[in-house]
Amino acid sequence: MKKIILIGLGRMGLAHLKSFLSRPISNLKFYLVDSDLKKLKILRKFVGKKSNFKLLKDIPKNEIFDFAIISTLPKPRYNISKKLLENNIVKYLLLEKFVFSKIPEYEKFNRIIKKKNTKVFVNIWSKIFIERLRFTSNLKRVFIEVIIPKKSILTNLIHFIFILKLFNRKKNFKIDFSSLNIKKNKFGYHDGVGAIKVTNKLKSTMIIKTQKIRNSFQIKMSAYKFKKTIILNGKKIKINKHKKNINFPLASEVTYKLFKGLMNKNNKINLPVYKDVDKISKQILFDLNKSFKKQIYVR
Repeated sequence: MKKIILIGLGRMGLAHLKSFLSRPISNLKFYLVDSDLKKLKILRKFVGKKSNFKLLKDIPKNEIFDFAIISTLPKPRYNISKKLLENNIVKYLLLEKFVFSKIPEYEKFNRIIKKKNTKVFVNIWSKIFIERLRFTSNLKRVFIEVIIPKKSILTNLIHFIFILKLFNRKKNFKIDFSSLNIKKNKFGYHDGVGAIKVTNKLKSTMIIKTQKIRNSFQIKMSAYKFKKTIILNGKKIKINKHKKNINFPLASEVTYKLFKGLMNKNNKINLPVYKDVDKISKQILFDLNKSFKKQIYVR
């Protein structure tokens, strides 16, 4: 029987769990962990007395997990990841973005996963998104404009930077936060309004700006003989004026497919591995902290 541990039963954690519940899971054992007893009580009513679900307030020890998901907020995520990996064997681990809150945590986590030989993925949907749109990734000089609702620009920034990275793979980026106004929310994380500019030496440019819009986001992409407008409304992606909509790669769909592919050694879900996220995440934090002259926390 394969063992899966899911830590953090908020909105994202439940989306990950949902991806399994619509499939046959009699050969899977789930360890569902959350420090909030109210969440565990609600979930207990949902899973009932099924023997393959174990609800816990704390992370267990001395277990071998085939697959782990940590979907907590970023601030406690490093300590939770450390506790999980140092007290158990974990073959594959899926983390949420923004992975960690402080730059030194990335370095320490690298040492842990190298020692424990755990393969780590990050839930950044950029590559799956571009693949579903069937866009070429051979565009050398591309201009991308992203319009996104207010106060969601920082939390989604890494998704959009990875889209630009897909077109200019080996190029370093410069991130300009000078047109962004930020504010800390009641949970202690920063976000803001305004614009962020991302450029590289190939003269590719991405402008991400906030506006009052109904859609989740709108992307305009242009390059030589290439021009597209993409709108995400709810769970559906629409390209230009085409009538056919495409499903957005939600965790409630993708996570089970990732798990199944890893278990069968034929993974076709293109979520980035941790080492590809590590460098960009640290750059975002470094540039943010430098621009605003204080520690910035991204959710």
